[in-house]
Amino acid sequence: MDTYPIIYDVLEILIAQGAIFTSDTICINNLSHPADSSTLEEFEKYLDFFQLLSCQDFRLVNMNPYLICCSIISTSRMYTRIQNRWPQELVQLTGL
Repeated sequence: MDTYPIIYDVLEILIAQGAIFTSDTICINNLSHPADSSTLEEFEKYLDFFQLLSCQDFRLVNMNPYLICCSIISTSRMYTRIQNRWPQELVQLTGL
């Protein structure tokens, strides 16, 4: 049986490397604005929400936690209205 690190550990490592960047912009009412501290707070709330949600879904038990964490980051970026859901920085960080 394969053993994987738990989702909390993987997500913590990825977030420590960065998931919001200075080049990120958010779209509000079809206008682009630079990401600020309120964007970061909102992003962290979505991260927590989707992390807890994924831990409660029994269908994800046998999935690779690394892919689940990348999905959590991407979905959190989407709900925070960050325009580029998976920028080049995240591609370099994750290889995905």
